[in-house]
Amino acid sequence: MSAYEGSVAQAIQTALVQRADYKQAYQEEKASHQGMQIAKSGQLPTVSLSLKKEWQNQDASTNPWSAQVAISFNVFDGSKTKAKIKQAKWETAQKHELLQQKTEQVTLEVKEAYFNLQNARTALDIASQVIGKAALGNRAKPKKSY
Repeated sequence: MSAYEGSVAQAIQTALVQRADYKQAYQEEKASHQGMQIAKSGQLPTVSLSLKKEWQNQDASTNPWSAQVAISFNVFDGSKTKAKIKQAKWETAQKHELLQQKTEQVTLEVKEAYFNLQNARTALDIASQVIGKAALGNRAKPKKSY
């Protein structure tokens, strides 16, 4: 395993890209925005188009086409659309808050791990220096014979 050489910011960015729990929270927040658009679509008119061709076996030139376009708008739905939009807004706000919490959690965990790594490196360097000095001290001492 190689030692990590990047900055804290790079480590946090890497964690946010790779952590499955963060990805899930991000996707749920993104989906909640889609749910909001779906809820708002209840305020839009509905358009339908139908084409029809009559066919009779006698004369091909007299087989007419007909087209129909229908536009409908829901004037009153008992406030169902308004309630759906309100629910979707609440869910979006909740998912956004969960994403923020997950971001803060991942950031904290990465910072702790990063600084623990830095402390371990420092302790390792100090231990290496002590071992090096001890080895030099042992070489410099004359051996006693008994």
